[in-house]
Amino acid sequence: MIRRSKEQWLSLFQQHADSGLTAAAFCKQHDLDQAYFSLRRTQLCNTDEAAFIPVARKRQNNPT
Repeated sequence: MIRRSKEQWLSLFQQHADSGLTAAAFCKQHDLDQAYFSLRRTQLCNTDEAAFIPVARKRQNNPT
């Protein structure tokens, strides 16, 4: 198996998106293991923690 850098994987994911092929067809065409392709896409493309923004509610002062 060829060892690829993060940049190479991201390039492959972009090529796949541009190709219009299914993941199975793209992987077959590029001699990639489909399960590993999907795993690496999940690992490298999901950045949910960067999108998280903590929210603090302000307490309202209600005169009684």
